[in-house]
Amino acid sequence: MAAVFRRCVSCLNLGKPLVLRKSGNLPSFSGSNKEYDLLWEAVTSGRGTGRRKKTNIVKGIDPKLLKYDKAGLKWKGYNVPINDEVELDRDEEGITEKPKKTGDRGWAGKGWPGRKCGNPFTADGRELSDFSTVCIELRRVSNTTSNGRKKSLRALVVAGNKNGLAGFGVGRGKSALSAITEAKNRAVNYLYHFERCDNHTIFHDMETKYHCTKINFFRKPRGIRDDVNSICMSLPGFGLRCHRAIKEIAILIGIEDMRCKVYGETNPISLVRAVFQGLLSQETHQQLADRTGFNVVEFRAECGNRPMIVASPSDEARNKALKKRSEKAEYNFNEVFDPYRGLHRPKKVVDLF
Repeated sequence: MAAVFRRCVSCLNLGKPLVLRKSGNLPSFSGSNKEYDLLWEAVTSGRGTGRRKKTNIVKGIDPKLLKYDKAGLKWKGYNVPINDEVELDRDEEGITEKPKKTGDRGWAGKGWPGRKCGNPFTADGRELSDFSTVCIELRRVSNTTSNGRKKSLRALVVAGNKNGLAGFGVGRGKSALSAITEAKNRAVNYLYHFERCDNHTIFHDMETKYHCTKINFFRKPRGIRDDVNSICMSLPGFGLRCHRAIKEIAILIGIEDMRCKVYGETNPISLVRAVFQGLLSQETHQQLADRTGFNVVEFRAECGNRPMIVASPSDEARNKALKKRSEKAEYNFNEVFDPYRGLHRPKKVVDLF
């Protein structure tokens, strides 16, 4: 039948009447609108099921819309100008234009991982408009009971206000929407505060490990180095060059410039816990000054790469550190073999939670 249709189309394109001769078991037609309708109906109609009673199976093709272009279809770039802001949508009344949807695409297609989940709600139904949520994982799980296996969906959602507050939550439900709703509402009940250096990056490089997942964090400046090895503060910063899940978490926290390297397993739950554990363990400049009793100095580009004091210890911390240095032994092996060389020292995991 496809060969008959191609021969019919070739005759129509040449401007000749539709005349098909009998070849083998094929019937012959003469050029007329009635016979063309019969031929088009044979191409677009359903198929039978052998010698039994024939049943029509809808193919999803409407011959009234395709024949002779009577439906007035619009194709971008062909008979309608290309416009990225709107997309064409067909309804019962005809062609309409609607705004293009944003945020409906995840990391891989239209799946939930990587998509925005909207604003969370409190227990009394109040919407938290300052917080944004992102789905990190959505997977099927099952629980074996005496009545058999009960299947459900488990969602992992991270919430944050992009100003140092963030949290994560896990929810389960029979549908994806119910699981994500439970997870994002639970995430705002377990919030953590993260310190940021100049509100755009972390304070120092560090390494964290959670089970078999190890992550190295690297602090990056706001500017970009050029060929002359100078920093131009007017150019955009280093950005976020890390795992896609870590990037979403950093955006929700408010970190703009950071690099991460992940070793080992990339299980979403272990990855999220490792990121929260690492960012909470960083030591600020003020904490370093109070621990050592010295001023913390940085070489910054806005000062012409000259030293600038960013933190000073309090009088109590300075006197305590001075007394400790006067009473110490001649050789302090903790200072000689200090892997951090007297600089920022990450906090212990037992002191975080």
